[in-house]
Amino acid sequence: MSKNFWTLAAYEQEKLLGSATRAAISQAHASGLATSHADEEGRIYRLNPDGSREFYYPAVFSRAGDGVTVVFPDLPGCISCAADEDQALARAAEALTLYLKCSRQGGDTIPLPSPMTVIRPGPKELVKLVKPSD
Repeated sequence: MSKNFWTLAAYEQEKLLGSATRAAISQAHASGLATSHADEEGRIYRLNPDGSREFYYPAVFSRAGDGVTVVFPDLPGCISCAADEDQALARAAEALTLYLKCSRQGGDTIPLPSPMTVIRPGPKELVKLVKPSD
């Protein structure tokens, strides 16, 4: 599973560096976000029943010898880590959900996510969209 995760994420990332909106929508659908939409800048969101938008945030996954670290570039301090990729993705969704919830409760302004095309991962890093937990 580990090798498949990184291969798929690298493919999605390469695809996103081309045409912003079309690639972002394709990546979202490939990630199981079939009800997602993209705004004019390529940010992916889901429409809520009340008409509001719930954005998915790009996360940078870094692999180290002892596990995977996940950082959300748009959300200062929103970081997660895990032993493997499956666990990292689940924990990233939890971290994102808690960050957004606490920010809303505290009256903080929540920044919009950056389009996937502007995030430039370093060596041994991949960018993947993460949706908040339901």
